[in-house]
Amino acid sequence: MLVAGLLLAVTLSAVAGLALLAARRVRWSSHLPFGPSLIVGTALTLVLTT
Repeated sequence: MLVAGLLLAVTLSAVAGLALLAARRVRWSSHLPFGPSLIVGTALTLVLTT
């Protein structure tokens, strides 16, 4: 379950980052927070696996 949560968090972070890049809201040199993705990935994993 831990690996699934981490994998989901990384995937969500990548999708969000690419969406922000495509919308030209951030640049390649911008730093994006990873904490919100960890929280959402963990919550979704807990909801989907229980």
